[in-house]
Amino acid sequence: MGEDFGIEFDKVRLFEIFGGDANWQQQTVTFANFTQGKDLQSTINGQMIFDTEVAQAQGKTLVTIPRPVLQRLLDGTTRGILLQPLGALEVSFYDSEHGDGSQAPRLHFSTAAQ
Repeated sequence: MGEDFGIEFDKVRLFEIFGGDANWQQQTVTFANFTQGKDLQSTINGQMIFDTEVAQAQGKTLVTIPRPVLQRLLDGTTRGILLQPLGALEVSFYDSEHGDGSQAPRLHFSTAAQ
């Protein structure tokens, strides 16, 4: 199909979360109460981090978070990362509380100067 559906069709787009309810609760969070009734664009950094392909079944999707974004995560300016599917995707991303935690996201740091 090539670019008939766009080159982003099977990817996810990553955004930084700047706004929204800072005290959301995992058991009760909804889109409306997280964004506090505002539209999504006012809650996220509209300048995306980037688009990335999703790994095939049982694979690992690797994302390199740019240094400025990581710094904002560490200092609390960024409240998190939003994954937005582009096109029709059927995927699951697991959090640290899923099962035994073996499929949880992990951060790997490189301390080498670049």
